[in-house]
Amino acid sequence: MRIYTSTGLNKKISTSKLIKKLSKNNIKNIELSSGLYEKNIFKKLKKVTNVNLLLHNYFPVPRNPFIINLASNDKKVFGQTLKHIKKAIIYTSNLNLKYFSFHAGFLVDPNVKDFGKTLPKQIVNNRKTTLELFIKRLNIISKYAKKKEVMLLIENNVITKKNLDRFNKNPFLMTKLNDTKKIMTHTDENVRLLIDVAHLKVSSKTLNFDPIKYLSKMNKWIEAYHLSDNNGKADENKNLNSKSWFWKYLNKDAKYCTLELRDLRIKNIKSQIKLCEKKLKINDN
Repeated sequence: MRIYTSTGLNKKISTSKLIKKLSKNNIKNIELSSGLYEKNIFKKLKKVTNVNLLLHNYFPVPRNPFIINLASNDKKVFGQTLKHIKKAIIYTSNLNLKYFSFHAGFLVDPNVKDFGKTLPKQIVNNRKTTLELFIKRLNIISKYAKKKEVMLLIENNVITKKNLDRFNKNPFLMTKLNDTKKIMTHTDENVRLLIDVAHLKVSSKTLNFDPIKYLSKMNKWIEAYHLSDNNGKADENKNLNSKSWFWKYLNKDAKYCTLELRDLRIKNIKSQIKLCEKKLKINDN
């Protein structure tokens, strides 16, 4: 299992500069996600050498921010989402990468400024209809990705108690077992799972289900993981530790895991990579 470091929580420097900084410090596996908009980013990525890259969700970062939602009933949001995902698939293919991963859809369309916080109360679409729409669109995009020799990985969403109380229902898809299983059993073999264990920890406490059972039931579809820790109430992107809950339940045959850390100091990243290597019994180079 290869260990990557995510750029997603970097808000200070450009992606290209961060890649150089990480690479210079012998951190060679990098997942590009969110961050700052950067002109000509594809040309810059084509020039990157001796680094293993992945593209995730909000990358390439659009000039004008929006929330990716493949399940949206809003034509504008869906149009932006479809355009972004296709662009990311093209980038992935042209960079000779295997995977593009993105989040499962929502029953609402949050404003960019509210995302990651307690959402303002909005109209919540029907779950059954929205789930079916997401699956239909996912299968269409999967065919497009397959022609480009790119595999799609879908990431589980996170539901906090604050958002559950705010809406009096769950406004996100794929936060629990039933949604996830239905999506995976109704999509083709080119769609697999990226399980964010921090999202799973929060969602399981909010919705009162067993996260270990979730991992076990979904195991055969899991291709990768996002790793970080939190207090069980919010997605905090805290450091891992040797007693983090998920270690012995991870599928060692998964292709990769990505550290999604708030603390992107080089010393901290290297320490976290060493911990992963030890706990997963791998030597990542």
